[in-house]
Formats: sequence, C-alpha cells, structure tokens
Amino acid sequence: MIHNSNIQFDRVMDTQHPAVAMILQLYEEAFRLHERRTSVQLLQLLNEPDMEMLAIANEKEYIGFAIVWKLSGWHYLEHFAIAAAHRSKQYGSAVIKQLIAYAENRLVLEVERPHDDIARRRIGFYKRPGFIVSPFAYRQPPYRKGEDWVPMVLMSTPAFDNETVFNAVVAQIQSEVYMKYH
Repeated sequence: MIHNSNIQFDRVMDTQHPAVAMILQLYEEAFRLHERRTSVQLLQLLNEPDMEMLAIANEKEYIGFAIVWKLSGWHYLEHFAIAAAHRSKQYGSAVIKQLIAYAENRLVLEVERPHDDIARRRIGFYKRPGFIVSPFAYRQPPYRKGEDWVPMVLMSTPAFDNETVFNAVVAQIQSEVYMKYH
C-alpha cells in the first residue's frame, strides 16, 4: 500500500482481493462498453506484470480504482474512477496527485475530445494538477476486434517534448495495452 493522508492504493493481485467486486461494478458503471474490456478480460490482466490494478481506499473503505501500466519512461493511466457516493469530496484530485508522484511525474492518459461540458470539465480536472493537452492527433484503439478507433486527446505530465516522443508513447500504448490482447 502507498499511504498519503487518508488515501491508500492497494494493488489487486488476484480475484480474491476484497475490492474486486467493487472495482468490477464501478468499472462497468463508469465506462461505456467501447471504453473498457469485459470483466473476464480485465481480471485476466491481473497476471500482467506491467499492469497494476489499484484499489483506492479512504481509511478502510474502498472508494475507487485506477489501472496503471508501466511503459518505457512513462506510466499510462488507462482507467480511473471514484464511486459516485464519494465524488465531490476532493478524493479524485488527491488520488491524481498521488498517481503523478507514483509515476515519477511521467504520467499519460486519454480523455474524450472537448465536445461537451462534461468532457471540458474532465479536461479541466486533469489540467489542475499539471496535465497538458497534447497538440498531436490521437485515436484510441478499440478494445475488441472489429470495433472502431475512437478520436481522443492524450494528456500528459510533463508535456511531450516533441511529436517523436509522443509517437513513441502512443506506439507503446497501442501495442502493450490494446493490440496485445485482441
């Protein structure tokens, strides 16, 4: 566990972890079908050494989860959600700051393009702790074969130095997180 104030990260290593049921329920509630794997596929990734499923707890209560991948020189935050009952309590901001520190200030994530108020608020949420919107075009690979690629925006802390670095990180995300599991 990583401790900082009352927020703890507890790595889920197997399906017997006490937070698994909460994580699976929140995963399906927080992310539409095209934004996630099946629950079975997700649980199979617990054996993947470069993926960390982190149960987020406030004191002794599980309040959310994060899925983080170790890449070469970066960490990729694939999914992050706080349970609805615990939103608007500043937990999300505290967790993001801890994740940035955990990733040694080299964290990248995907967000929807700013097409509506919710997407714009989400981008603003990630900008506050220091994420920068990448100016380079990005599309999220599909989770299932035959589905469409989704236009998204990559955000990172720090900003990508140039398009070459951006393309190298994108290639890792595509090959290590998405395509490897089709």
